[in-house]
Amino acid sequence: MLPLAESKYVLLEMLSLSIPKTMEDLIHELNMMKVRLVIAHPERNVEVLKDLERLVV
Repeated sequence: MLPLAESKYVLLEMLSLSIPKTMEDLIHELNMMKVRLVIAHPERNVEVLKDLERLVV
């Protein structure tokens, strides 16, 4: 996992058809490590488009 420009931000790219079942656990673990996720192109993910609240953490 490489941060962006030596910061605490990490770019995350998801599949276009689904959100992995382990995504919540991954986000939780990264939050515990004080890592901030930047989701690349959430508008391309079918599940996100169906329910935008899934992006809210």
